[in-house]
Amino acid sequence: MNRREVAAYSALLAVMIIGVWAMAFTTEIRDSGRSGVALPFPDSVDDWQGDEIVYCLNARHNRVFLRSELDNMEACPECGAGLSGASPLEWSLLPADTTIHKKQYSLPSQPTRVASVVLSGTSRTSIHRPQICLVGDGNEIVRTRTISVEIPGRRPLGVTVLDMLLRRQLPDGRWAEYPSYYAYWFVSPTRETPSHYVRMFWMAFDQVFRGASHRWAYISVSSWRNPQTSDHLDEAAAFIAKLYPSIVRTAR
Repeated sequence: MNRREVAAYSALLAVMIIGVWAMAFTTEIRDSGRSGVALPFPDSVDDWQGDEIVYCLNARHNRVFLRSELDNMEACPECGAGLSGASPLEWSLLPADTTIHKKQYSLPSQPTRVASVVLSGTSRTSIHRPQICLVGDGNEIVRTRTISVEIPGRRPLGVTVLDMLLRRQLPDGRWAEYPSYYAYWFVSPTRETPSHYVRMFWMAFDQVFRGASHRWAYISVSSWRNPQTSDHLDEAAAFIAKLYPSIVRTAR
């Protein structure tokens, strides 16, 4: 945890302590129903062409499809089960009114990029610290950093980038490594932050001092990376800068 996150976490604790006292003398917290994102993702981002990602809801089937592969978006073409923007495993962990949308973007000679948004419903447990679910089963975080994305007409956007490494044993016994990155930030109707702890602070602040609960979202972009360079940081920033105007409506 860096210094900024420590400060935000300490402030969050202070707000929560005050909140325990304050909520005893205030009215019920109002759900504003507002969010800071506009869905769905665009069909294209500059020259990148998008294709929606959907999952078969039959957990035993465990199939993933692209919209372009399907004639019917209502049912799995192989088993007839329903289709969704999230996998059965994700739905087992999330409240039913969570909104999840994913899109794969392709450009010739470039690694495919996946954009995803998780939008909370009335329950704010839809969003958690991304690092919790990204590790395990051979996947690890090898580096974490925050980058600034230059977007015309506003201050730079802070984005957290996780350098990931997936290790898999091949049938012949050898081990293969697959390096990737996962870039994300959090969005509310009035605020943005690359930090989970800062998000928690502002969520508590709005509930305690304004009596309002907003629908936070977290947006992510992921792709493969070259482990010998840091080129993926510039690539992620360039893609996010182009995606941003069509997906975020937060007051800047």
